[in-house]
Formats: sequence, structure tokens, C-alpha cells
Amino acid sequence: MPRRSKQGDVESIRVRLLDLLVNFKKELQSPHLRKKVQALIPAYHLLRDLGSSLIKPADASSGIDRILHYLQKYPQTIVEGDELMVVSGIGEWARRVRQLRVQFGWWIYSGVTFANMAEDARDVGNESEIESLTAALGIDPSKVKPD
Repeated sequence: MPRRSKQGDVESIRVRLLDLLVNFKKELQSPHLRKKVQALIPAYHLLRDLGSSLIKPADASSGIDRILHYLQKYPQTIVEGDELMVVSGIGEWARRVRQLRVQFGWWIYSGVTFANMAEDARDVGNESEIESLTAALGIDPSKVKPD
């Protein structure tokens, strides 16, 4: 079972992460790749803990709650998947977004949705819809990344 990120004091997590990264210099001198990789695992966990701690547990305690909180904080904004990965503290952020969309009915659009909307508008010759999407997004909807 994967390790869950642990929310905590942002500053203390940052200090512990910094300490691990500074001390990683010693590991770089080792000829053993596996030891280097294993030495980075605690830093990876701390980085996830740091990201999930940016939102207070009282506001959102689980990964899906943190994703929803973040999306609500930035409505009608293109949010990249990496942002959701950081604030949720989980790698399976896309599954949680699908849950929010399918199970809970939140209107969350992906880049694929915008690209399909633009393509449909082009197919029927409705350039004004594409212009309206472009104005709302600030970029051409067909250029939005899938995630």
C-alpha cells in the first residue's frame, strides 16, 4: 500500500527536506546507484508532505478534499496536473478529479474537453464560440494540455 502524505507544519517539513537535500551530497559520492535512489525516498516523501501541508487540515484533510479546495480557490483557471499533484500529496490526482466530476457532479473540464469543444465549433463553422473560449481561457482551447 502506498504511503499517504502527512500534513504538518510547513516550516519544519521544509527544514527537514532541506537537510536531506544538503546531506545528499555525500550520497552522490557513492558508486552505488541503489543507495542514491534509496537516499532520495525520504526527500520524495517530505516533498509530498510539504505540498499537502500548504492547505490546512481544517480546510481539507484528504487528497480529494485538497484538490477540490484548490480548484474552488482558482475557479475558471487552467490548473495544471502537477499543481494538483503537489497540493493533494498524491500521484493519483487524475483519478480524484474524475471522482469529483463523475461521482460528485463537479464541472471540471480537461484540456481534452476544450480541444473537443473547439473542434466541434470548427466543424459547424462557429468561429465565435472558439473566440469566446479563447477569451475565457486566455489561450487557444486546442492548445490546452490534456491534463
